[in-house]
Amino acid sequence: SRRDPHVHSGVQCAGCRGSPVTGERHRCLFCADLDLCGGCFSRGVHSHHPFVKKATIDGAWLPSDRPLADAPPAIPDGLLLELQSRELTTDDYEALLRLDQGAASTPLHTHLTRSLRVPDAAELARAC
Repeated sequence: SRRDPHVHSGVQCAGCRGSPVTGERHRCLFCADLDLCGGCFSRGVHSHHPFVKKATIDGAWLPSDRPLADAPPAIPDGLLLELQSRELTTDDYEALLRLDQGAASTPLHTHLTRSLRVPDAAELARAC
């Protein structure tokens, strides 16, 4: 008998303590080993950190979109990509001020989760 791919065996929700997590599994990007079920994530449990999610045990991790409590200012994607690809100089002063002022479109955690390459199932199997 094949396991239900929507049941995340061995995963306990840090909010309601339900185990196993069934359906969407949300993982905190900052805290070690902190998972939430879809219900607790929707109710705003642990809303001060960004999360990624997956619906099935072999599914890809995707950004979990939820407004953050006290979210850091968003960063323009083009500016962030430009600054990531070269050394900073004194000519970057205006760009850094714009970042500091939060003149932006995409929060940093969203940019990072969208720009990270997601390994395929074969790569994940080799890593385990």
